[in-house]
Amino acid sequence: MKPIPTSLIAAAAGLIAAVLWLSPGVARAAAVVISNRTKAPIDFIAAQHDRPASQHRLEAGDLKPIQVRGNLRLAFMSAGEKRQYELPPNSIYFFATDKTGKLDLHGIGISSAAKPPPYTKPKPKPDAATAKKLAAVGKITVKIFVDEDEAAPQRIWEARLRKRIDKVSDILEKHCRMRLEVVAVGKWKSDDRINEFPRSLREFEQEVSPGKAQVAIGFTSQYQLTKGRTNLGGTRGLLHTHVLIREWSRQIVEPERMEVLLHEVGHLLGAVHSPEGNSVMRPVLGDRLSRAVGFRVMFDPINTLAMHAVGEEIRLRDARGFSQLSLDTRLLLRDIYKLLGAALPKDPAAPRYLHLLQQASMPPLAKATRFVHAQIVRAAETNHRAGAARLSGDALTDYYVRRAATAAIRLPKKYAADAFLLSLGTALEESNVLRGSPNLGPFCKLIESDVQRGRRLAALGSPTMRSRRDLARHFVVSAALTVSLGHRGAEMAGVVKELVDSRGGSGFSFADLTADLAGIELATQLRAGKIDLKQLAEKFTVGDYLPAIENLPEGLSAAKFAERYGSTTDKRFTAETDKIRRSIAKLPAYRQAAKQPDGS
Repeated sequence: MKPIPTSLIAAAAGLIAAVLWLSPGVARAAAVVISNRTKAPIDFIAAQHDRPASQHRLEAGDLKPIQVRGNLRLAFMSAGEKRQYELPPNSIYFFATDKTGKLDLHGIGISSAAKPPPYTKPKPKPDAATAKKLAAVGKITVKIFVDEDEAAPQRIWEARLRKRIDKVSDILEKHCRMRLEVVAVGKWKSDDRINEFPRSLREFEQEVSPGKAQVAIGFTSQYQLTKGRTNLGGTRGLLHTHVLIREWSRQIVEPERMEVLLHEVGHLLGAVHSPEGNSVMRPVLGDRLSRAVGFRVMFDPINTLAMHAVGEEIRLRDARGFSQLSLDTRLLLRDIYKLLGAALPKDPAAPRYLHLLQQASMPPLAKATRFVHAQIVRAAETNHRAGAARLSGDALTDYYVRRAATAAIRLPKKYAADAFLLSLGTALEESNVLRGSPNLGPFCKLIESDVQRGRRLAALGSPTMRSRRDLARHFVVSAALTVSLGHRGAEMAGVVKELVDSRGGSGFSFADLTADLAGIELATQLRAGKIDLKQLAEKFTVGDYLPAIENLPEGLSAAKFAERYGSTTDKRFTAETDKIRRSIAKLPAYRQAAKQPDGS
């Protein structure tokens, strides 16, 4: 057995438990996973606030997920002394002995030195229908396929594969209370010319439909001699519709074939590769471990928790993928994948699942914005490498806006305009105005991580409007805020920003306010359909969308602003802003927009 390194256990101390424990919507049926890493059976008592205590025995090397709705109170004897702990939902612990031989409980995800969490009331008792779903064993229906290279008659191969799936289901039921149910069988013709596993999986997906089943599991018997590591099976992600298993290898015996199938079904239920040497989710199978007498095929505790959470989602909500999981489960899986990704930094499984989870968890508008944002970043990197031909100033802003509009045209019409406007704000400003705002801050962090932001800023250059960097910033931020706050809200935000600047900053600037109002006007007209993305992609120039700002008052202190304009409700102030609005309305782009009916 190869245990998880002590450093990894300690490093996980707020990773899984803390995030979920502080989350306001802990799932109605969470779990505490308890494992035994001693060489002898362990008896313990588990109790919850609203349930009678229950006696449990955990065999050496075994584990058990215990379903909970609140904290789990656990008691056991250690060298004649009673020890008790209160364990939070969605946490993982193991029994082990210290150097003196005393038994104790240690956390994976919670440091053994950490203080026990405070007692909290359990979640309300579920209604009868929900309780029935939680108590039931869930199922995933499957259709078995073999290819034409299977030599045995159907009665032989079908019996063999059904028996294997039954063994897999027995292990799944213990870990996450899920089973596979065979509802149909079939054959498909595989292409003998395809030797690479990724292409074989793609061919299987294209040639075979699960029909009424949820998952098609294919067993290919094409024989080939290979050197080095070989893919024994594969699937593409959580609750994917296809799993392909290589059946041909003459070196693999039936216990190892069962382990390969269980490994891939684990992936299907959200498990990823583990550093635990005896886990079925270890990265390399076919290593003869399962041939050993007494070897128990099982999942590691961390993946057990992941699969238990996914199993509950299937039973409660009939979840069919990452996007249909509850927020709490997605947060749990995110932290599990980060934890196991750190434990196996060279293994791609956890990072790939984390990426799939993040993509599926992202709202459609965020996905659309991220797409356009990425095209702007790509344009920035291309320009950064251009040397003497590198664009700068207003020409660089023209270039970025045109590239963003060209990308946005490819999106569904429902999201195209807003994604374009938001991407300008996330990609063309270098301050933390949007990332720090309560409205758009979380959204911006979905679009771009801190590392990605650093790379973007290194390539962005200095895009300007009317030869000023600050005006470009005001323009794109106000355009983005219009999507979030609406026309009036964005305008109010621009005015408030200038008032704040007048009290010790750069002073109230009507030039900045002009850029704010021009950005808001572009956003308003684009969202109304009076300006279209094609027009922006083909001929956007700064001069058509932002009026000249010469002779506009700037750098006004609060006292000077009050002396000249009174307040933002004063007629002198509204007269100045009305003059700015008229100058914007006279620009070529907005004159043309005024002639268009709404929604054109």
